[in-house]
Amino acid sequence: MKLILVLWIISTILYTFKYDPFKNFDLSYVSGFIGYFILGYYLSHTDFKINNIGMVLIGFIMMFAGNLAHMFIKYNDLNIITSYKSLFVVIAATGFFLIFKGINDYCKTNFNSKLTSIHEKIENGKLGKLIFLISTCSYGMYFANSLIVRFLRTLDITSFKLIPIIYIFVVILSLLLVLIFSKIKFLNKFSGAS
Repeated sequence: MKLILVLWIISTILYTFKYDPFKNFDLSYVSGFIGYFILGYYLSHTDFKINNIGMVLIGFIMMFAGNLAHMFIKYNDLNIITSYKSLFVVIAATGFFLIFKGINDYCKTNFNSKLTSIHEKIENGKLGKLIFLISTCSYGMYFANSLIVRFLRTLDITSFKLIPIIYIFVVILSLLLVLIFSKIKFLNKFSGAS
């Protein structure tokens, strides 16, 4: 897994800076969005030798630096790619993940803190159940949303004001599709609901 992550990071760096020495070599299996999935698995199953507060701090620094670099490049029109597969978005996303991993790990070990009591209220309440439902269906939602968005593009909706409504519609419809598919005997294996 570490080898695939290293290849993904190298291909991400090359992609970001528009350098492609492997034009005749297909890196699609170790590049692109699949790396986020592998990175998330790796980070969630790795015990780091820093305390949880340090992990949250490193996460904030990475998220801030990644977003700052992304915005700087985008608004100064530099010749560097700023899509979701670019290095700086990967850094920001990794930081975001580390923040929540650090908070979660902190709450598992510090039972009497205020943060732990807030964490438990969220985890055991309706919001926690919704987060758990979405997280178990997120893989299927990832695939379903691309179909929904592709269909919505044919409708030629151009109003900027509708973006939040469309976003909510796509998330809810993606979730419903995955839940429906998970109830059908043959499709439940492919629905993405775990």
